[in-house]
Amino acid sequence: MKSFDGKEIYTQLWDNVSTPKGVVQICHGLGEHSGRYDDFARFLNANGYIAFADDHRAHGKTDNGSGDCVGEPAVDTVQDLLFFNNWLHEQYPDLPLIFFGHSYGSSLAHRFIQFKSDISACVMTGVNMMPHGMLAAMCGIMYVAKTIAPAKLLSMSSDSMNKRFADNHVPHAWLTRDLEIRREYEADPFCGTPSSLRFNHSMTKMMCQATDPENLKKVPDDLPIAMFCGEEDSAGGFGKGPKAALEIYRKYGKNVSLKLYPGARHEVLNEINKEEVYQDILAFLNSVVSH
Repeated sequence: MKSFDGKEIYTQLWDNVSTPKGVVQICHGLGEHSGRYDDFARFLNANGYIAFADDHRAHGKTDNGSGDCVGEPAVDTVQDLLFFNNWLHEQYPDLPLIFFGHSYGSSLAHRFIQFKSDISACVMTGVNMMPHGMLAAMCGIMYVAKTIAPAKLLSMSSDSMNKRFADNHVPHAWLTRDLEIRREYEADPFCGTPSSLRFNHSMTKMMCQATDPENLKKVPDDLPIAMFCGEEDSAGGFGKGPKAALEIYRKYGKNVSLKLYPGARHEVLNEINKEEVYQDILAFLNSVVSH
């Protein structure tokens, strides 16, 4: 689909639903793509929900998994998500629409919900929320770096995030306890791609905007926000990241909840207890659309 600025974005629609009761817009994480959500999307279909996802700028089939593209990749991705969300509202005007974001996608979700008052709920997994001041400082550093070499790629090394896990002999231990999922990730040419300085600056800028107190106030107070995260997610500080996000949203009077799964790592949708996670998310979706 052509997005707001004419850029072609690869999208997927799972609509094998006879009597749909809602639509879920899926927003994938860093260094991956929408295809990894096929199982979850089919689960949603089987339970009455249409699902939609895109490959974000610099990711997947949109930019051939390059980790880079011109412009403001992450900031522009927020506008893509808003554009697609409006399109979904036009296609399904009578159905409630829920936004789902994982990891980088949850950071995009933090910003996305500051613009939207017409969605019914937001679900996040793999959540982290850094302090606004820290992000502002990082953004300044990244700006200097990307000015010098915008397309220079930074490795997505996750060695430090793997150290705590005894099963790190199989790559990407921080993602999930499921060894087969980790092998599939390792073999996927669109996964784990290094990202450019331009992308990293734009991502930090977007996250800085998302944590700005004035922008946090714009999130509708009555928007149900549910976070489902792993207690052993090293990317989320082993529970500290989602707890920080919970505290921040509650400080601003938002309608937010958090469930932490003992033993689960970063990708709770791909964990060995994923059926439990699927059912918990489904229960939340059903509670939203039944109102």
